[in-house]
Amino acid sequence: MEEIKNNELSAELSALDAMNITDMDLVQLHNYANLELSRLNESEKTEDRDAHRAKIDKAVERYNDLSRKVTNSTCREAEKPLNLAIGMYYYDGLRYTEKKNAKTGEITRGVEKTRRPIDIAALWRSMEGSNKKCGHDTSWYHAAQKLNYLLAIRVAKDVSPAAFAAFMETHSNDCYAMSQIARDIDLGKTPASNKGLLRSLQDIITRMLGDDAKVISKDVSALLYLYVKENRKTPLGVVLPRHNSFIALLKKICYRILSGKDGYDTEVPGLDKSKIPVPEVKPVPEVKPDPEVKPDPTPEAPVDEVSDEDAE
Repeated sequence: MEEIKNNELSAELSALDAMNITDMDLVQLHNYANLELSRLNESEKTEDRDAHRAKIDKAVERYNDLSRKVTNSTCREAEKPLNLAIGMYYYDGLRYTEKKNAKTGEITRGVEKTRRPIDIAALWRSMEGSNKKCGHDTSWYHAAQKLNYLLAIRVAKDVSPAAFAAFMETHSNDCYAMSQIARDIDLGKTPASNKGLLRSLQDIITRMLGDDAKVISKDVSALLYLYVKENRKTPLGVVLPRHNSFIALLKKICYRILSGKDGYDTEVPGLDKSKIPVPEVKPVPEVKPDPEVKPDPTPEAPVDEVSDEDAE
């Protein structure tokens, strides 16, 4: 029986060798990456190892791209595409790892499963102009751009007078390009102030999820605390988010609302996680795709990838 399995595996691997990588499905790509990993571990010549590593990288890149497209296609065909994307939150990915033991010098290589965040901004763009809506009101995408722009002005004014002056002089045309729809959206009086943010955020989340989605003060706090990133390249560096990264923060808030949690998972250095009580959480409502429609892995419009770091 074991011999039969080995023969079947050998036949499968031989078939993979004969295939073009662009014709492989997700399972085949994963198997092909593991096949090249085995060959890499057995190789003695540097040029052979480089060749196998390059094939692994190509298979991993293709796997991640295909997985993203299939996931986006599944979401597009769902009754509520945005809700499904937020509920899933991630899509499956692969990554190649190489670690060297500091004591022995031994190198351990692997092809590991990983999770990559679904880009809901890209999902919206891929559905623009279609007969299905990405969100309760598709204007959320434009409203998010407007609020990000206003928050960027607030932060620049608070921490960098020079950046604020340059920001206002250029009217952000170069750094915060917005659609005309976004520019025309009225988010009310002082929408980026501490008091106005709750109202502005509720406006956008309602456009995304509907009237039943309620924003709380913890959502505003999470948005503010996660908004600015450190730029380690300069001593006083501060980085403001692009629109895609800001929308990824809104996705986190939406997930908090859909899951029914009363706050955010926070890691405290040195604190035993078992000491933090785990609240009872309702599962994110499952929004199943239409079973009559088979997902088309080809996106309907160009898609911009958001890195894990930017999204998370």
